[in-house]
Parts: sequence; structure tokens; C-alpha cells
Amino acid sequence: MSEDTVRAPANMRNGRRWLYLSIVVLTLVQCGWWTFSGWIMWYLRGLMLEPSSPQIADNTRFAVALLVVAAINIGALVCFLARPETWGRLLLAAVLIGNIAFCSWASLSRENIGWLVLGGVPAVITLILVALFRSRASEISPVRS
Repeated sequence: MSEDTVRAPANMRNGRRWLYLSIVVLTLVQCGWWTFSGWIMWYLRGLMLEPSSPQIADNTRFAVALLVVAAINIGALVCFLARPETWGRLLLAAVLIGNIAFCSWASLSRENIGWLVLGGVPAVITLILVALFRSRASEISPVRS
């Protein structure tokens, strides 16, 4: 393995290492999606609208919300990379649940199913992988008396 690739913690078995790497890759893609969406929404917030339109303010708030979600996701990913076996996993799971809630709200308020498909479905898949990561950890770890 080259030095510039992502390495899983050394104490993980091969199956868990793939699970760990898939969680990291999916979370990185989601961070990129939130950042990209926020910047695009920011730059297009006044497109084809009059300067005094209240829709510009609404679009601006939504763009800022997307960038805040991106920052929260990046922070959760860093925490997961730092402590994948303990609180990092729990924090990532909480953020993914928040992503699902935000995508549901955005789909309903914007009347656009795309937010649920492009943001909610990857969050659900990653959340399932995080749950599998947890269950595999409990199966592998030795029982101490």
C-alpha cells in the first residue's frame, strides 16, 4: 500500500478494514456534495430574480444552511477518523441522522425530491454501514470477565 492512501487502524481485520474504508469514502463524498451544493446555491441565489425579491433572502439562508451542514459533516468525519471505535462512530451516526432529517425537510419545503435522493439515501446507506461497523466490533472483540 502506498503512503498516500487512507489506512485503516492497524488492529482491524480485513473485513472491518473494507467496512471502515467504505464509511470514510461515502462520508467524504457526502461532504463534497454538501459543500458543492452550498456553493452552487450561494452563487445562484439571485439568478433570474429581481434585486428586491424575498426569494433571494430565502435562497441565501438555504445556501448558508448547506455550508453549515458541510462543516458539521467534515467535523464528524475528522472525529470518526480520530476515534472510529468509540465516540467518533456515535458522533458520525448522529450527524447522519441529522442529514436524513435535513434532507427530508429540504425535500418537503423546496418541493424537490432530489434533496432526499441525493442527500438522504447516501446518509441512510452510510448509517447502515456505521451500524454494521458497530455490530462487527462487538462480534470480534474478546469477552473479558
